[in-house]
Amino acid sequence: MNGVDRYFGASPNVTLALGSNSLELSLEKIGGEIYQDSVSIAVIHSIAPEVSLSVEPLPGSKKNTTGRYYLDYEVSDACDPSPIISAVTGVDVSGGAKLSINKNGVRSEYGDQGITFSVIATDESQNMTQASQVVNQ
Repeated sequence: MNGVDRYFGASPNVTLALGSNSLELSLEKIGGEIYQDSVSIAVIHSIAPEVSLSVEPLPGSKKNTTGRYYLDYEVSDACDPSPIISAVTGVDVSGGAKLSINKNGVRSEYGDQGITFSVIATDESQNMTQASQVVNQ
């Protein structure tokens, strides 16, 4: 209008995946002129998953010698629907785990400090969170 371009608030909605994304926008004026622009956008996920751990003694555990425990966890992440969960001890805890521990084998020179169970959640961007629980028997 009178040699002045007017824009009417075009706001394209896009959902971008993690990593590098290329976008191209084309606008066509009423007179047929086409304007194009492209941009590269990197989506970076830097927030670690949330993880909680619960350790429950199983019935039949012998106090002060052998402990049998059930480990359970919950993990969630804003961008990764299924972050990897692993135990610090190397025990597979996918879907929960039952562990039997000979406590005599884990006593240290500092005496009976309890047993620490830990799990680590890692998302696809390699952000990590650790949850731990100490069990005194």
